[in-house]
Amino acid sequence: MRTTPHTVCLMIFVLLLLLLAGCQTTDIPIQSVISDSTSTGTEVITDTAPPGPDSTEPLVTETVSESIPPQITEPSHEVTMQPEETEAPVEEPIATPIQIRFTVSGQLTRYDYSPCTVEIEDPSGEYSAISDSNAEIKVRGHSTSTAEKSPYNFKFSGKRDFLDLGSGKKWALLANLFDRTQMRNHLALDFARTIGLDNTSEARYAEVYVNNEYSGLYLLCEPIDVGPTALDLDTDGNDVLLELEPYAGYENYYCLTTPRLSFLLGCGEPEMPTGAQWNALVNFMTKAEDALLSGDYEKVKTFFDVDSFARCYIVQELFKNVDYAVSSTRFYIKDNLLYEGPVWDFDLSSGNCSVSYYPDYNNRKTTGLSHEGLYCDGLYHKYLFTYDEFRTLVSTLYAELQPQIVNLYSENECGISQIDAILTDMRPYLARNAERWNPANIYSTLERKPIDGTYDAEVAFLRDWLQKRNAWLYDYYCTEVK
Repeated sequence: MRTTPHTVCLMIFVLLLLLLAGCQTTDIPIQSVISDSTSTGTEVITDTAPPGPDSTEPLVTETVSESIPPQITEPSHEVTMQPEETEAPVEEPIATPIQIRFTVSGQLTRYDYSPCTVEIEDPSGEYSAISDSNAEIKVRGHSTSTAEKSPYNFKFSGKRDFLDLGSGKKWALLANLFDRTQMRNHLALDFARTIGLDNTSEARYAEVYVNNEYSGLYLLCEPIDVGPTALDLDTDGNDVLLELEPYAGYENYYCLTTPRLSFLLGCGEPEMPTGAQWNALVNFMTKAEDALLSGDYEKVKTFFDVDSFARCYIVQELFKNVDYAVSSTRFYIKDNLLYEGPVWDFDLSSGNCSVSYYPDYNNRKTTGLSHEGLYCDGLYHKYLFTYDEFRTLVSTLYAELQPQIVNLYSENECGISQIDAILTDMRPYLARNAERWNPANIYSTLERKPIDGTYDAEVAFLRDWLQKRNAWLYDYYCTEVK
């Protein structure tokens, strides 16, 4: 065979190819090949050598997510559904406020009732609707009466059963404008009833409309009065409802300056006592205050229902009510015994008051912490606390009532906290009220400045304040050191 130069070149080229093929099958070491994908956040990993040219095994790789472990053996919790099924279910409130609509002609004032039509509906359907075209309405309150969100008193044309609040004619709608949480009155009144002050007004939330305009969320309750569903007093005899007055004529026409301690008490019921009733009142108060100053606790108990004074004190002091010993502080005489209560008016309480207007309340000259310090130990409490027996009564009750007190702000053996119960029931309606009455606004010189302008921040402040207040009072009244 003749060998040409071309043939020789071809043979050399074939030999080189064979040598290169042999190197690939024997000289490449075992290694892992990692390909980083920046767009998908995954890594492609091989943990064995690629098969040789004669191998029948496929190239095996694993794809590992940065957030999902490899080799998932159970279904993922992320389930794909139809769009309508992926939406979170709407949490329905447990309760709904009643709807109260007033139709009024003319301007409402706090001095005189105006004719109106009132229509009341319970959206839950539990209670029958009410319509009264001969009702009356007026603005209520003192400092709150000039606020943008007016509180109201209204009267049916006659007594009627109303919700589960009993039979009554006169009712109050508290606006709670100065309390951004809309909770303080509700919490305090319910707490008072819970701890045995049964004559405390029951309260229900209500959405109020005046001439078809939404006024906001209100607290409906029976005003402090005498009657079968309120205070059961014999006002034809010598029983009487009394209210502390900051000055004569503030709330009641007839006022008595008590003979020994000079407290100014107005006659709520009867509004116009007879001469005999007036003399009986003066005589009783003289003997009661003499007993209080006698140093004889057994004698004190013959004129003072000390249990009601202890329980009312706990409510007032726990919530640190701004108005205690100024106004909205009531007593009553029944069967020749003086009781404290019913409690009332807690919108300015629980730390909700202006630092500049109430410097002592807010301990402005000391710690600056409003949850500290005693505030409601005046009036008759001042003299009762001079007796060790009364202090022991308060301390014992305060310790025994800890489950109910803690339950105001925290879940415990009593159930969900009272604050959270209100939020669960009324969240949509509280939100609607906050849209109408912005919690970032300041509506009076009396209230505390907003936290950050949000409703949730106000609720968080209230919850924290009550917890700290309880801790401070428990330490003061219930520790062994004290």
